[in-house]
Amino acid sequence: MMLRLLLLTLSTAVLAAGLNCSRPFNDIGGRCIFIDPWELGTMSEIRDFCKAYGGDLIWFDNDTDCDFYRDLLTHIHENSLNERDYWMGITDEGHNEVWKYLRNNQVVRDGPPYWDTGFPTTSTTENCAILAMTRGYYWEEVACDSTYSTICRKT
Repeated sequence: MMLRLLLLTLSTAVLAAGLNCSRPFNDIGGRCIFIDPWELGTMSEIRDFCKAYGGDLIWFDNDTDCDFYRDLLTHIHENSLNERDYWMGITDEGHNEVWKYLRNNQVVRDGPPYWDTGFPTTSTTENCAILAMTRGYYWEEVACDSTYSTICRKT
């Protein structure tokens, strides 16, 4: 009984303390996120950049992680970070038309709630994706060697 009470107390304390995101990460929607609109590079370069900080290119935990998506977009707009396109940690390279998260190889569902209308396409040259400013930050596929800005999520 005492062990259960101790575990319950510790669990409550951890939840009350909130998420502890170390710099340069900030708590956005219950995840540790680092947005740097001025750090530009190819998908590979930006992924390496994120890894140097103990993170990876942004990913979502499942296909219905809409609350986090909303919180992320709200943060981008409220902090005047909405003048750039940002890399996503997904690709269909090596498995064309089957989009997967780089971090865990989990399949990404096509269409809503993330992809813009008409995306992803069957392109064989656009195998990476961005949060596209001109599309209201819906996802759009692009060439992996293009240059875009950084959103990292702590691993």
